[in-house]
Amino acid sequence: MRTIIHPARAMAFNDLIDGLEKARAAGFVSRKMCRATGLLIYCYTQRCVYDHGWDRYSLLARGLIVDYDAGAVVATPFPKFFNLGERGAVVPDLPFEAFEKLDGSLIIAFHHAGSGRWRTATKGAFDSSQAVWAQARLDAMDTSALVPGTTYLFEAIYPENVIVVRYPEAGLSLLAAYDASGREVPFAELMDLGEASHFAFKVVQRHAFISLAEMITTVVALPRDKEGFVIRFADGTRVKVKGDEYKRLHGVISRCTPLAVWDVMAAGGDLEEMRRDLPEEFWADFDQIAVVLQARYLKLISGVSLAAELAAGLSDKELGLRLSEVPDPIRPFLFPFRKATTDEAREKLRLAMLRTIRPNGNLLDGYVPSYAINNALDEAA
Repeated sequence: MRTIIHPARAMAFNDLIDGLEKARAAGFVSRKMCRATGLLIYCYTQRCVYDHGWDRYSLLARGLIVDYDAGAVVATPFPKFFNLGERGAVVPDLPFEAFEKLDGSLIIAFHHAGSGRWRTATKGAFDSSQAVWAQARLDAMDTSALVPGTTYLFEAIYPENVIVVRYPEAGLSLLAAYDASGREVPFAELMDLGEASHFAFKVVQRHAFISLAEMITTVVALPRDKEGFVIRFADGTRVKVKGDEYKRLHGVISRCTPLAVWDVMAAGGDLEEMRRDLPEEFWADFDQIAVVLQARYLKLISGVSLAAELAAGLSDKELGLRLSEVPDPIRPFLFPFRKATTDEAREKLRLAMLRTIRPNGNLLDGYVPSYAINNALDEAA
Protein backbone atom coordinates (compact mmCIF):
# COMPACT_ATOMS: atom_id res chain seq x y z
CA MET A 1 0.00 0.00 0.00
CA ARG A 2 1.33 3.41 -0.94
CA THR A 3 2.44 5.46 2.08
CA ILE A 4 -0.14 8.17 2.70
CA ILE A 5 0.37 10.86 5.35
CA HIS A 6 -2.63 12.19 7.22
CA PRO A 7 -3.22 15.83 6.12
CA ALA A 8 -3.18 17.09 9.73
CA ARG A 9 0.39 15.79 10.07
CA ALA A 10 1.44 17.22 6.72
CA MET A 11 1.03 20.90 7.64
CA ALA A 12 2.52 23.22 10.23
CA PHE A 13 0.65 23.09 13.55
CA ASN A 14 0.06 26.86 13.62
CA ASP A 15 -1.41 26.77 10.11
CA LEU A 16 -3.68 23.91 11.13
CA ILE A 17 -4.96 25.74 14.21
CA ASP A 18 -5.41 29.01 12.30
CA GLY A 19 -7.51 27.25 9.68
CA LEU A 20 -9.61 25.42 12.26
CA GLU A 21 -10.22 28.58 14.27
CA LYS A 22 -11.30 30.50 11.16
CA ALA A 23 -13.76 27.70 10.39
CA ARG A 24 -14.94 27.85 14.01
CA ALA A 25 -15.49 31.62 13.76
CA ALA A 26 -17.64 30.97 10.68
CA GLY A 27 -19.73 28.47 12.63
CA PHE A 28 -18.53 25.48 10.61
CA VAL A 29 -16.40 23.84 13.31
CA SER A 30 -16.88 23.33 17.05
CA ARG A 31 -14.17 23.01 19.70
CA LYS A 32 -14.40 21.30 23.07
CA MET A 33 -11.88 20.85 25.87
CA CYS A 34 -11.31 17.70 27.89
CA ARG A 35 -11.47 18.62 31.57
CA ALA A 36 -9.16 15.79 32.57
CA THR A 37 -6.37 16.45 30.06
CA GLY A 38 -6.82 19.95 28.65
CA LEU A 39 -6.81 18.50 25.13
CA LEU A 40 -8.98 20.09 22.45
CA ILE A 41 -11.23 18.26 20.01
CA TYR A 42 -12.47 19.83 16.76
CA CYS A 43 -15.57 18.67 14.90
CA TYR A 44 -17.55 20.08 11.99
CA THR A 45 -21.02 21.38 12.83
CA GLN A 46 -24.48 20.74 11.40
CA ARG A 47 -24.29 24.25 9.97
CA CYS A 48 -21.25 23.12 7.99
CA VAL A 49 -23.29 20.20 6.67
CA TYR A 50 -26.35 22.28 5.75
CA ASP A 51 -24.41 25.26 4.35
CA HIS A 52 -21.77 23.13 2.59
CA GLY A 53 -19.03 24.89 4.49
CA TRP A 54 -16.41 22.32 3.59
CA ASP A 55 -12.78 23.30 3.17
CA ARG A 56 -9.50 21.54 3.93
CA TYR A 57 -9.86 22.37 7.64
CA SER A 58 -13.51 21.53 8.26
CA LEU A 59 -12.93 18.23 6.45
CA LEU A 60 -10.19 17.43 8.98
CA ALA A 61 -12.42 18.36 11.93
CA ARG A 62 -14.00 14.97 12.47
CA GLY A 63 -12.67 14.40 15.96
CA LEU A 64 -9.21 15.88 15.44
CA ILE A 65 -7.51 16.12 18.86
CA VAL A 66 -4.69 18.53 19.63
CA ASP A 67 -2.56 19.58 22.57
CA TYR A 68 -2.56 23.34 22.11
CA ASP A 69 0.04 24.06 24.81
CA ALA A 70 2.46 21.51 23.39
CA GLY A 71 1.75 22.58 19.81
CA ALA A 72 1.06 19.00 18.80
CA VAL A 73 -1.54 16.89 17.05
CA VAL A 74 -2.54 14.04 19.37
CA ALA A 75 -5.10 12.03 17.40
CA THR A 76 -5.95 11.90 13.70
CA PRO A 77 -9.35 10.45 12.77
CA PHE A 78 -10.52 9.93 9.21
CA PRO A 79 -10.96 13.18 7.32
CA LYS A 80 -14.64 13.57 6.41
CA PHE A 81 -15.54 11.46 3.38
CA PHE A 82 -18.72 11.28 1.35
CA ASN A 83 -20.99 8.98 -0.59
CA LEU A 84 -19.80 7.74 -3.97
CA GLY A 85 -20.58 10.38 -6.60
CA GLU A 86 -21.45 13.04 -4.03
CA ARG A 87 -20.18 16.64 -4.30
CA GLY A 88 -19.16 16.03 -7.90
CA ALA A 89 -15.99 14.28 -6.79
CA VAL A 90 -14.06 12.39 -9.45
CA VAL A 91 -13.49 8.74 -8.51
CA PRO A 92 -9.77 7.97 -8.79
CA ASP A 93 -8.84 5.44 -11.46
CA LEU A 94 -6.72 3.56 -8.96
CA PRO A 95 -6.63 0.19 -7.19
CA PHE A 96 -8.92 0.07 -4.18
CA GLU A 97 -9.81 -1.89 -1.09
CA ALA A 98 -13.39 -2.43 0.09
CA PHE A 99 -14.24 -2.70 3.77
CA GLU A 100 -17.57 -3.46 5.40
CA LYS A 101 -19.24 -0.25 6.56
CA LEU A 102 -20.47 -0.70 10.11
CA ASP A 103 -23.51 1.11 11.47
CA GLY A 104 -22.29 2.25 14.88
CA SER A 105 -20.26 5.12 16.31
CA LEU A 106 -16.72 6.11 15.39
CA ILE A 107 -14.38 5.83 18.38
CA ILE A 108 -11.02 7.59 18.38
CA ALA A 109 -8.55 5.83 20.69
CA PHE A 110 -5.27 7.55 21.56
CA HIS A 111 -2.57 7.49 24.22
CA HIS A 112 -2.34 10.48 26.55
CA ALA A 113 1.26 10.85 27.64
CA GLY A 114 0.40 13.03 30.64
CA SER A 115 -1.69 10.34 32.30
CA GLY A 116 0.00 7.36 30.69
CA ARG A 117 -3.44 6.11 29.73
CA TRP A 118 -5.26 5.11 26.58
CA ARG A 119 -8.30 7.32 26.11
CA THR A 120 -11.32 7.44 23.83
CA ALA A 121 -13.45 10.10 22.16
CA THR A 122 -16.18 10.28 19.58
CA LYS A 123 -15.92 12.75 16.73
CA GLY A 124 -17.44 15.56 18.76
CA ALA A 125 -16.80 14.85 22.43
CA PHE A 126 -14.53 13.28 25.02
CA ASP A 127 -17.40 12.40 27.35
CA SER A 128 -20.24 11.22 25.11
CA SER A 129 -22.04 8.07 26.18
CA GLN A 130 -20.39 6.23 23.28
CA ALA A 131 -16.93 7.38 24.34
CA VAL A 132 -17.63 6.34 27.94
CA TRP A 133 -18.83 2.92 26.77
CA ALA A 134 -15.73 2.47 24.59
CA GLN A 135 -13.45 3.64 27.41
CA ALA A 136 -14.77 0.88 29.65
CA ARG A 137 -14.10 -1.70 26.92
CA LEU A 138 -10.62 -0.32 26.30
CA ASP A 139 -9.78 -0.27 30.02
CA ALA A 140 -10.77 -3.92 30.29
CA MET A 141 -8.65 -5.15 27.39
CA ASP A 142 -4.96 -5.90 27.01
CA THR A 143 -3.54 -2.78 25.36
CA SER A 144 0.12 -3.80 25.52
CA ALA A 145 0.25 -4.25 21.73
CA LEU A 146 -1.07 -0.74 21.06
CA VAL A 147 1.62 1.78 20.14
CA PRO A 148 1.58 5.19 21.90
CA GLY A 149 1.37 7.96 19.30
CA THR A 150 -0.78 5.86 16.99
CA THR A 151 -4.45 6.76 16.57
CA TYR A 152 -6.72 3.72 16.48
CA LEU A 153 -10.14 4.14 14.89
CA PHE A 154 -12.84 1.75 16.06
CA GLU A 155 -16.55 1.33 15.49
CA ALA A 156 -18.57 0.93 18.70
CA ILE A 157 -21.51 -1.43 18.31
CA TYR A 158 -23.92 -2.19 21.14
CA PRO A 159 -27.71 -2.45 21.60
CA GLU A 160 -28.20 0.99 23.16
CA ASN A 161 -26.53 2.61 20.15
CA VAL A 162 -28.60 1.23 17.28
CA ILE A 163 -28.91 3.47 14.23
CA VAL A 164 -30.46 1.23 11.56
CA VAL A 165 -28.69 -2.15 11.71
CA ARG A 166 -29.06 -4.40 14.76
CA TYR A 167 -25.95 -6.51 15.32
CA PRO A 168 -26.01 -9.78 17.31
CA GLU A 169 -22.93 -8.91 19.38
CA ALA A 170 -21.60 -5.82 21.13
CA GLY A 171 -17.98 -4.82 20.78
CA LEU A 172 -15.32 -2.68 19.18
CA SER A 173 -14.23 -3.24 15.59
CA LEU A 174 -10.92 -1.80 14.43
CA LEU A 175 -11.38 0.17 11.21
CA ALA A 176 -8.00 1.79 10.61
CA ALA A 177 -5.03 3.42 12.31
CA TYR A 178 -2.59 6.27 11.72
CA ASP A 179 0.83 6.21 13.35
CA ALA A 180 2.54 9.22 14.94
CA SER A 181 4.01 10.31 11.61
CA GLY A 182 0.57 10.28 9.99
CA ARG A 183 1.17 7.10 8.00
CA GLU A 184 -1.94 4.99 7.57
CA VAL A 185 -1.29 1.53 8.96
CA PRO A 186 -1.72 -1.22 6.32
CA PHE A 187 -4.56 -3.69 6.76
CA ALA A 188 -2.18 -6.62 7.29
CA GLU A 189 -0.73 -4.83 10.33
CA LEU A 190 -4.23 -4.28 11.70
CA MET A 191 -4.86 -8.01 11.46
CA ASP A 192 -1.58 -8.70 13.25
CA LEU A 193 -2.58 -6.26 15.97
CA GLY A 194 -5.92 -8.01 16.46
CA GLU A 195 -4.10 -11.28 16.98
CA ALA A 196 -1.49 -9.71 19.29
CA SER A 197 -4.31 -8.21 21.36
CA HIS A 198 -5.79 -11.70 21.84
CA PHE A 199 -8.78 -10.71 19.69
CA ALA A 200 -10.11 -8.30 22.32
CA PHE A 201 -11.66 -6.54 19.33
CA LYS A 202 -12.63 -7.48 15.82
CA VAL A 203 -10.93 -6.12 12.72
CA VAL A 204 -13.26 -4.80 10.04
CA GLN A 205 -13.89 -7.26 7.23
CA ARG A 206 -12.20 -6.60 3.90
CA HIS A 207 -13.93 -7.67 0.67
CA ALA A 208 -12.37 -8.44 -2.70
CA PHE A 209 -13.91 -7.04 -5.86
CA ILE A 210 -12.56 -7.13 -9.38
CA SER A 211 -13.97 -3.70 -10.21
CA LEU A 212 -16.08 -0.87 -8.84
CA ALA A 213 -18.91 -2.07 -11.09
CA GLU A 214 -18.87 -5.46 -9.37
CA MET A 215 -18.85 -3.80 -5.95
CA ILE A 216 -21.82 -1.57 -6.86
CA THR A 217 -23.78 -4.56 -8.17
CA THR A 218 -23.16 -6.32 -4.85
CA VAL A 219 -24.02 -3.35 -2.63
CA VAL A 220 -27.33 -2.65 -4.36
CA ALA A 221 -28.62 -6.07 -3.33
CA LEU A 222 -27.44 -6.02 0.29
CA PRO A 223 -30.07 -6.93 2.91
CA ARG A 224 -31.16 -4.42 5.57
CA ASP A 225 -28.71 -5.85 8.13
CA LYS A 226 -25.76 -4.67 6.01
CA GLU A 227 -25.02 -0.98 5.56
CA GLY A 228 -22.58 -1.08 2.67
CA PHE A 229 -18.87 -0.60 2.01
CA VAL A 230 -16.14 1.95 2.56
CA ILE A 231 -13.86 2.13 -0.45
CA ARG A 232 -10.25 3.17 0.07
CA PHE A 233 -8.29 4.02 -3.06
CA ALA A 234 -4.53 3.73 -3.33
CA ASP A 235 -4.09 7.50 -2.89
CA GLY A 236 -5.90 7.39 0.47
CA THR A 237 -9.21 8.75 -0.84
CA ARG A 238 -12.24 7.19 0.83
CA VAL A 239 -15.88 7.05 -0.28
CA LYS A 240 -18.86 5.22 1.17
CA VAL A 241 -21.38 3.16 -0.76
CA LYS A 242 -24.64 2.02 0.86
CA GLY A 243 -27.16 -0.67 0.08
CA ASP A 244 -30.57 0.27 -1.31
CA GLU A 245 -32.51 -1.22 1.62
CA TYR A 246 -30.30 0.55 4.14
CA LYS A 247 -30.71 3.84 2.27
CA ARG A 248 -34.48 3.40 2.26
CA LEU A 249 -34.62 2.90 6.04
CA HIS A 250 -32.03 5.58 6.63
CA GLY A 251 -34.01 7.99 4.47
CA VAL A 252 -37.06 7.49 6.66
CA ILE A 253 -34.98 8.15 9.77
CA SER A 254 -33.29 11.19 8.23
CA ARG A 255 -36.73 12.75 7.80
CA CYS A 256 -37.22 12.79 11.56
CA THR A 257 -36.24 16.46 11.66
CA PRO A 258 -38.02 19.66 12.69
CA LEU A 259 -38.43 20.75 9.07
CA ALA A 260 -39.76 17.36 7.96
CA VAL A 261 -42.33 17.27 10.76
CA TRP A 262 -43.32 20.87 10.02
CA ASP A 263 -43.74 19.98 6.33
CA VAL A 264 -46.20 17.23 7.23
CA MET A 265 -48.13 19.61 9.50
CA ALA A 266 -48.25 22.27 6.78
CA ALA A 267 -49.49 19.73 4.23
CA GLY A 268 -52.20 18.58 6.62
CA GLY A 269 -50.58 15.13 6.75
CA ASP A 270 -50.91 12.41 9.37
CA LEU A 271 -48.17 12.74 11.99
CA GLU A 272 -49.04 9.36 13.49
CA GLU A 273 -48.48 7.70 10.12
CA MET A 274 -45.10 9.40 9.86
CA ARG A 275 -44.24 8.18 13.36
CA ARG A 276 -45.23 4.59 12.56
CA ASP A 277 -42.75 4.53 9.66
CA LEU A 278 -39.86 5.27 12.04
CA PRO A 279 -37.88 2.64 13.95
CA GLU A 280 -38.84 2.64 17.63
CA GLU A 281 -35.45 4.12 18.62
CA PHE A 282 -36.44 7.42 16.98
CA TRP A 283 -39.93 7.84 18.40
CA ALA A 284 -38.68 9.98 21.29
CA ASP A 285 -37.08 12.45 18.84
CA PHE A 286 -40.24 12.56 16.75
CA ASP A 287 -42.48 13.06 19.78
CA GLN A 288 -40.30 15.85 21.13
CA ILE A 289 -40.35 17.70 17.79
CA ALA A 290 -44.10 17.24 17.31
CA VAL A 291 -44.91 18.38 20.85
CA VAL A 292 -42.86 21.58 20.49
CA LEU A 293 -44.31 22.50 17.09
CA GLN A 294 -47.89 21.67 18.02
CA ALA A 295 -47.62 23.59 21.29
CA ARG A 296 -46.37 26.68 19.44
CA TYR A 297 -49.14 26.47 16.88
CA LEU A 298 -51.83 25.95 19.51
CA LYS A 299 -50.48 28.86 21.56
CA LEU A 300 -50.66 31.13 18.52
CA ILE A 301 -54.12 30.07 17.40
CA SER A 302 -55.44 30.28 20.97
CA GLY A 303 -54.06 33.80 21.28
CA VAL A 304 -55.62 34.87 17.99
CA SER A 305 -58.95 33.27 18.90
CA LEU A 306 -59.01 34.96 22.31
CA ALA A 307 -58.12 38.36 20.84
CA ALA A 308 -60.88 37.97 18.24
CA GLU A 309 -63.37 37.04 20.96
CA LEU A 310 -62.45 40.12 23.01
CA ALA A 311 -62.85 42.30 19.92
CA ALA A 312 -66.11 40.70 18.80
CA GLY A 313 -68.16 43.83 19.54
CA LEU A 314 -65.83 46.17 17.68
CA SER A 315 -66.18 47.29 14.09
CA ASP A 316 -63.19 46.87 11.76
CA LYS A 317 -62.50 50.60 12.12
CA GLU A 318 -62.61 50.46 15.92
CA LEU A 319 -60.39 47.38 15.95
CA GLY A 320 -57.94 49.07 13.60
CA LEU A 321 -57.59 51.99 16.00
CA ARG A 322 -56.78 49.57 18.83
CA LEU A 323 -54.60 47.18 16.83
CA SER A 324 -51.38 48.50 18.40
CA GLU A 325 -52.61 47.09 21.73
CA VAL A 326 -52.62 43.54 20.32
CA PRO A 327 -49.39 41.52 20.91
CA ASP A 328 -47.07 41.37 17.89
CA PRO A 329 -47.37 37.61 17.17
CA ILE A 330 -51.17 37.84 17.09
CA ARG A 331 -51.67 41.19 15.33
CA PRO A 332 -51.14 40.06 11.68
CA PHE A 333 -53.78 37.36 12.00
CA LEU A 334 -56.59 39.14 13.82
CA PHE A 335 -58.36 40.60 10.78
CA PRO A 336 -57.86 37.44 8.64
CA PHE A 337 -59.28 35.37 11.52
CA ARG A 338 -62.41 37.54 11.73
CA LYS A 339 -62.95 37.27 7.99
CA ALA A 340 -62.09 33.57 7.53
CA THR A 341 -65.62 32.44 6.74
CA THR A 342 -64.79 29.92 4.01
CA ASP A 343 -62.70 26.73 4.02
CA GLU A 344 -60.29 28.34 1.56
CA ALA A 345 -59.79 31.39 3.79
CA ARG A 346 -59.36 29.24 6.91
CA GLU A 347 -56.74 27.08 5.17
CA LYS A 348 -54.88 30.17 3.97
CA LEU A 349 -54.88 31.49 7.55
CA ARG A 350 -53.68 28.15 8.94
CA LEU A 351 -50.70 28.07 6.57
CA ALA A 352 -49.84 31.69 7.31
CA MET A 353 -49.76 30.98 11.04
CA LEU A 354 -47.74 27.79 10.55
CA ARG A 355 -45.14 29.72 8.56
CA THR A 356 -44.39 31.79 11.66
CA ILE A 357 -43.29 28.67 13.56
CA ARG A 358 -41.33 27.09 10.71
CA PRO A 359 -37.96 25.83 12.05
CA ASN A 360 -34.99 27.86 10.92
CA GLY A 361 -32.19 25.80 9.43
CA ASN A 362 -33.68 22.63 10.96
CA LEU A 363 -33.08 24.06 14.43
CA LEU A 364 -35.90 24.09 16.96
CA ASP A 365 -35.68 25.67 20.40
CA GLY A 366 -36.79 23.16 23.00
CA TYR A 367 -35.64 20.13 21.00
CA VAL A 368 -32.28 18.46 21.57
CA PRO A 369 -31.54 15.84 18.89
CA SER A 370 -30.45 12.45 20.14
CA TYR A 371 -27.03 11.10 19.24
CA ALA A 372 -28.71 8.60 16.91
CA ILE A 373 -30.46 11.34 14.96
CA ASN A 374 -27.30 13.43 14.71
CA ASN A 375 -25.44 10.37 13.50
CA ALA A 376 -28.15 9.61 10.95
CA LEU A 377 -28.11 13.17 9.63
CA ASP A 378 -24.33 13.12 9.52
CA GLU A 379 -24.33 9.88 7.54
CA ALA A 380 -26.87 11.37 5.15
CA ALA A 381 -24.51 14.29 4.50
